[in-house]
Amino acid sequence: MDVLERLGLGYLTLERGTPTLSPGELQRLRLATQLYSNLFGVVYVLDEPSAGLHPADTEALLGALNRLKAGGTRCSWSSTSRA
Repeated sequence: MDVLERLGLGYLTLERGTPTLSPGELQRLRLATQLYSNLFGVVYVLDEPSAGLHPADTEALLGALNRLKAGGTRCSWSSTSRA
């Protein structure tokens, strides 16, 4: 649950179905699963991962991406925001 909090998803409940999640919530949820998987040799390419996110959520998302990179995962993303 800590990773969900760090990605700005702490408000989600287990009762919430995935069809009710926004595209941004789904993307961050997928990213949360990757943060705790022990996969290696994975490349992530994200197009505008912060599109439509609140600035605080954008910071959380970019922080998670940077943690993935620091762990040796190759990540590439494009962004028009200044975050």
